Amino acid sequence: MDDPDIIAQLKNAGLIRGSEFEFKSLSGGVSSDIWIVSDRNNRLIVKRARKKLMVDDDWYADTGRNRIEREFANYIHRILPGSVPAVLHFDDQLSYYAMEYLGEPFQNWKLLLMNGNFESHIAVQAADLLVQIHNISRNDPKARDAFISKQYFNSLRIEPYFITTGERHPKLKNIFRDEANRLLSSKEVLVHGDFSPKNMMTGQGKVVLLDHEVAHFGDSAFDLAFLINHLLLKKLYHYKKIDKIPELPAVFWNRYSTNSDFGQSGEFDMRAAKLLLLLMLARIDGKSPVEYLNESQREFVRNFVYKLVKKVNLYVEEVINEWNTQIKTQLIENK
Repeated sequence: MDDPDIIAQLKNAGLIRGSEFEFKSLSGGVSSDIWIVSDRNNRLIVKRARKKLMVDDDWYADTGRNRIEREFANYIHRILPGSVPAVLHFDDQLSYYAMEYLGEPFQNWKLLLMNGNFESHIAVQAADLLVQIHNISRNDPKARDAFISKQYFNSLRIEPYFITTGERHPKLKNIFRDEANRLLSSKEVLVHGDFSPKNMMTGQGKVVLLDHEVAHFGDSAFDLAFLINHLLLKKLYHYKKIDKIPELPAVFWNRYSTNSDFGQSGEFDMRAAKLLLLLMLARIDGKSPVEYLNESQREFVRNFVYKLVKKVNLYVEEVINEWNTQIKTQLIENK
C-alpha cells in the first residue's frame, strides 16, 4: 500500500490499531488493487479501483465505479444480509473501500473448480442467490433509480466483450453489436454483471458475492449466461474427466429457471442461450480472455460458437448438451 491517506483513514476509523500492521497484496485482480490488511487483532480487505485494467489490451475505466460497487454491496446487505461482505469504510475521492474479510471456512469457488472440485450444492446456492436478487429488485423502484446508469457496464462489459469481439470476428460483428444495443436498452432487474465463480466465496452453507463494480439495472439473462459460460469453460479445462464431473451448468440453469420470475419463459431461455454463445467467444477473443485454456481449447470454443450462433430458437439446455457432445466427439474420441 503506497497511499498514506488511506492508511490514515483506516486508523482514524479504528479499523487498524497501533503501529504493527501489514498490507498484503492479493494476486489475480484485473480491475482493482486488493489488499488483506492485518494488525494484531483484526483483518479486513481494502479494494482500490485501477484506471487501467491489468490486461494485454489498452483498457481503461473511470475509477468512480468504486461507488457503484459499494452501493450494490449496501443494497444487497439490506435485502439479503450475509450475501456480500459488509462495507466498513470508504472514500470515493480516493476510489477505495474497506470491507469485511472472509477467512476460513470460506473458499473461492473458482479455485475449487480449477482443482476439479465440482460440487452441485454450490451451483444451487449460487442460483438461489441470483433468483432472490432478480426477483426482489425487479419491482423495486429504488434499485432501478440507484443503478439505472450503464456507464461502467458499457466500459467494462459492452466495449471489451461485445464490441471488441465483434471487431475481431467480422462475420459476427452485427450480431455482437445488436446484442450490445439490446443489453444497453434493457431495464428488467438489478444485474451484478460479473456473476462468476471467481467472485464467489463458499462456506457456512451459503455463497457470498464479491466484485460488484459493473452492477446496473438491466437484462435478467446476463448474469445467468455469464455464470453458465464460466461453468462450461471449466468443464472444457477438465475435459478428460467430463464423465466424472457433475453437470453444474444444468443444475444451475434448472434451479434458476424453476424459481425465478423469468425462467419459465421461452423468450428468456432463447435470449440467455444467445448471450451464452456470445460470452463464450468474448472470453476467448475479447479484451479479457480466460487464462487457463490452451490454443486448441480456444479453437474448440470458436468452432462451437460459429456452429450454433445463427441457429433459430436455440435454448440453454441445447447449448449445454451440445457442449458435452462436442467435447466427447472432438476432444476425447478423436484422441
